[in-house]
Amino acid sequence: MADKPQNVATSSFSFGENLLISVQQSKPYEDSKTFVDMPLISDGEAVKLNFEEMVKRTAAQNLTVSKEVLKKFLTENFRAAGSDLVPWNPPDWRPEPEGFLPAVQEEAMRIWALQVHALWHLLGKRISPEVCRHPSRHTILSLPHPMMVPGDRFREAYYWDSYWVVRGLLVSGMLDTAGKVVENLMALLDTHGYVPNGARSYYLNRSQPPLLSQMVMALWEASKDRRWLKQALPLLLREHSFFTEPPKAVWIVDEKGCSHCLSRYYASWEKPRPESWWEDAALAEGLPPEEAAALYRNLASAAESGWDFSSRWFSHEGEVDGRGGLTTTRTTSVVPADLNALLYQMERNIAHAARKLEAIDVASKFEASAARRLRAMDALLWDPEGCQWRDYILQGICSDSSRVANAEDVAGADCPLGLWRGMRSTAVCASNFVGLWCGCVEPGSPRALSAVEALRASGLVLPGGVSTTLRQTGEQWDFPNAWPPLQHMIIEGLNTAGGDPGATFAKQLARRWVLASRSAFDKTGHMHEKLDATAVGAVGSGGEYNPQVGFGWSNGVVLSLLETFGWPIV
Repeated sequence: MADKPQNVATSSFSFGENLLISVQQSKPYEDSKTFVDMPLISDGEAVKLNFEEMVKRTAAQNLTVSKEVLKKFLTENFRAAGSDLVPWNPPDWRPEPEGFLPAVQEEAMRIWALQVHALWHLLGKRISPEVCRHPSRHTILSLPHPMMVPGDRFREAYYWDSYWVVRGLLVSGMLDTAGKVVENLMALLDTHGYVPNGARSYYLNRSQPPLLSQMVMALWEASKDRRWLKQALPLLLREHSFFTEPPKAVWIVDEKGCSHCLSRYYASWEKPRPESWWEDAALAEGLPPEEAAALYRNLASAAESGWDFSSRWFSHEGEVDGRGGLTTTRTTSVVPADLNALLYQMERNIAHAARKLEAIDVASKFEASAARRLRAMDALLWDPEGCQWRDYILQGICSDSSRVANAEDVAGADCPLGLWRGMRSTAVCASNFVGLWCGCVEPGSPRALSAVEALRASGLVLPGGVSTTLRQTGEQWDFPNAWPPLQHMIIEGLNTAGGDPGATFAKQLARRWVLASRSAFDKTGHMHEKLDATAVGAVGSGGEYNPQVGFGWSNGVVLSLLETFGWPIV
């Protein structure tokens, strides 16, 4: 099962892997993603022959292929990146939707919110008919509906981005478009058995944080249409299996000798990522083949997490200044606190949908699954002294499973491929508090209140938002960057689970984020993918590509916060 995504992704380039490697190693474009998004003018075999002939002609002249010659070849054999997507105006978009943000009373804020709302019709794309006629010439995946894209270099639909796009579309009164976004993801899940990272064939080696069930529940709450639950339930069962079977599922022995099953990110890939081939290959240069393959898998797994890249995935002994720490990326050795919180949330959503559909056996099964996961999270991820959920670092396989306290339960289980031992991470990350949003604590309980205070004292909360981590490495999912999805999950989690102190804190953070987003917009004219938490309205930076604008999840988070809290926030 783990090999299927790699096989599909490897064969996604009809012109062959040699041409892919040759072009990406030459780095003809600043962004490696540019080339893999370029449609072929003719069939792959013809382009491959043209490339081989060009190489032979150059060699006959005792020359190497220069960047200029290569670019000429690319111009003659490929179309521009993104040319197989055309603008699409969602038919349910209105300049000022009926009932739009009634709690936003300040006129200037309302005008800005309408400007953000107006960005939806700039982010709509549909696939050119050419893709259906010649699918092998394109890396874009066919979808049943037009799509909403994040923006800038992200020309295609993405998995976890789509949750905040859906939330924003619902605020904008665009239920039909929100439904199309979700149906596109369900179609990908139905075809591949998982939702890929994005709607490109080169993303078929991995998924992203599992938020489809939350999108379905958002549509259900907005429409009360049982069709969404009925259509989604069998697909969500498949996605749950994808994230809860080996190699993603691991069995871990706790300090008391009891075993628990939790999940990790684990991409089916042992090569440089096609869209970042040059960067990955440069990082692995000089490594033995086995070590290079392991690094490539861990880099792709970090991309699957959505946090690409972060000190969160570095080994403890790895350097963290500059990009040197990236060579120590060991994502598959980390059991992420937020992934397991999201899976707990998914299990509860599946159970809820099943009960609404009177599928009682399914509901009971997933209620039990959620309870088991919560017990495992309590035993392994919850830090009773730090009052937060922490990642768990896998350190090795136990040599003697006969000493496990609940060995009989383990022996009768679907997984394991060995019992792991390890330790909780000590890193302070925004992900340590996602459990509040996912319902991993009783609202207003002592544990929930302690997590609220832990966040307040964490050092993550800064003038421009909640920083991703406390470590400054130059990677984009580290200090000082503040990411819209993390702000939203933390703010909603505080508001729903944190009692009165959490609700007050949520208002403070919501106000801070809306002002930071508006300030950045006023300065630049754009909504940004990420901001800098150290200063109000400063734009985020770092990572393997330039800062991006657009931007789907940024728009959705701002609109959702304004709907929940209104303006002014008091």
